[in-house]
Amino acid sequence: MQNREGWEVLSQSASELLMTSLQPRAIFNGHTHHSCRVTHRGNVPEFTLPSFSWRNRNDPSFVLATFNPNAFSVRKCFLPEENTAASRHRCCYLVKLYESEFLKNGGDANWLKGLNYVPKKLHNLHTINKILAHQPWTVNSDNMKELREGEDSWSLSELVQAITILIHFHCLSSFVFGCGVTPEVDLEGGHTFRPPSLTTEQDRNGVQQALDEGRSKNKEFVALMNAVSKKHKDQREVCVEKTREEFENIASDEVVTVSDSDNPCTLPEASFAHYLEDPTFRYKNFADRLDRNQSLNVNEYSWEGYGFSLVDRFYPEMGQLLDEKFKVCESLTYNTVGTEESVDTKTFRQATWNYIHVLFGLFHDDYRYNEVNSLMERSYKAYIKKVVCYPEQTTQNDYLNCIQHLTHSEKVHINLIAFEARMQAELLYALRAVMR
Repeated sequence: MQNREGWEVLSQSASELLMTSLQPRAIFNGHTHHSCRVTHRGNVPEFTLPSFSWRNRNDPSFVLATFNPNAFSVRKCFLPEENTAASRHRCCYLVKLYESEFLKNGGDANWLKGLNYVPKKLHNLHTINKILAHQPWTVNSDNMKELREGEDSWSLSELVQAITILIHFHCLSSFVFGCGVTPEVDLEGGHTFRPPSLTTEQDRNGVQQALDEGRSKNKEFVALMNAVSKKHKDQREVCVEKTREEFENIASDEVVTVSDSDNPCTLPEASFAHYLEDPTFRYKNFADRLDRNQSLNVNEYSWEGYGFSLVDRFYPEMGQLLDEKFKVCESLTYNTVGTEESVDTKTFRQATWNYIHVLFGLFHDDYRYNEVNSLMERSYKAYIKKVVCYPEQTTQNDYLNCIQHLTHSEKVHINLIAFEARMQAELLYALRAVMR
């Protein structure tokens, strides 16, 4: 449905269904965090998952829900790992937000001076934080052993909880950058984008032409999805080695390359450098170091088969919460593509999810990876790779050029898929290392 001023939002019934089924524990919104200076007006259609919420008023704002049971208040997030996790991707919005929340809840201001000022037990999380944020397939049992031994050791339940929080904020950084969420305009690094004004007949004609082209592309895209879906039903099973070959070809495709000289954020490094150690450590293409012992076969070590029970064992209730969240995101659909309605988008959503897993070395031996190239144009793959691997490099043009004929709400949906697929990938690698 359309909200005021053309913003796309979920219907009230869809929002209520998600709220009822998932029951988020707490929500931050524009009225409860210091960094928001905008007065929001009117009723709020809301799309909520336990990890985040997206509200559309006259102005869109970003709101969060916390996983953290150690908060001073149920509405506030306390542990400082959030700043450290968000800083790995230079996510200034989240860093500033949680600095404010930390201080408002009576946190020690000295902790915000940097990692050298936090308790050693928290500081020790640095290594797994950077590995999980950028190269999760390399995390190993030795990394976990270092945290489980010594005077400032972590119990298994504490470690699983800390890892879940860190991963949550890695992925939340992807969602923030992918959707173009920025600090408020009067804060450091804050900015907004002014929509173009249509002042001439030529401008209006250009818009109409773009709309007509968009409708045509929608029909073509729907026809392509239908063709791929039919082919999927008709094709016979292939051997795992053939599937593995397709997987490795997709993984080695350089759809986007980010150099070390690229400026990763709109704020100076000083704004969050004190939360970082080894700031040059970043994502490296999994295919460049292709080691089948490091990759993970999802059909042998899956969330449903292993991940869920492990999290539920060491972090009670969180396993169920994450499981419901993954299932909702995997099945969520408007059944639309732009202006086209009653469309089965499953093949496209699955291609997006599995492509994200490819980027982190997760292999589905029952998936035909040729569907990724059939359904995902190169610019779309580049956008997805930036969002999940280099989120700080994502630009407004990346967002706008990503399948231009989709609506804004459909693009936000894509970012939800990116969030959850990345979170599942990081969790599976982390849990495998914990239990080895």
